Amino acid sequence: MESQAWVWRQPGEPEGLKLEACVLSDPGEREVCVENRVVAFNPVDWKLIESGHPVWTPGHVPGVDGMGVVKSVGSSVTHLRPGMRVAYHADLRRNGSFARHTLLPARAVLAVPDALSDETAAAFPCPGRTGWLALAKLPDLREESVLVAGAGSNVGRFVVALALRAGARVFASAGPAH
Repeated sequence: MESQAWVWRQPGEPEGLKLEACVLSDPGEREVCVENRVVAFNPVDWKLIESGHPVWTPGHVPGVDGMGVVKSVGSSVTHLRPGMRVAYHADLRRNGSFARHTLLPARAVLAVPDALSDETAAAFPCPGRTGWLALAKLPDLREESVLVAGAGSNVGRFVVALALRAGARVFASAGPAH
């Protein structure tokens, strides 16, 4: 399939990415192709664009988080179907979200509820997963007190929401801008 992507050629500023035509293969047995609607630009993205990644070669497509519609699925994918709204967190070693289409392992793709906007869904995977992983390391939070420092950040906002949902008493701090 013909597509377009913002490609990385060498370490530098994000403005150095070039929009280029590309060809995507069909999804493998356990893969899915997502037609992106919204992509997030995370700190990990700009840091790696500036410095590179050990496995990146010129022509790599950066971007870890995105949201779109399933275009096609591999033969063993049963939980996703063409036309579904989905969000994902891409593997840094593979071509990512800064593209019209992204080929992903199906296990990395989440269905997006109708009540969630495209923009919110695209912004969720990296900070949401980071917040969830931080809380998953703790014992039962019901009626426990939790202090969230940096609660104004995207990760902090998810930690606050997830801790409240788990029944914790949450105390939050943030810088003056937040």
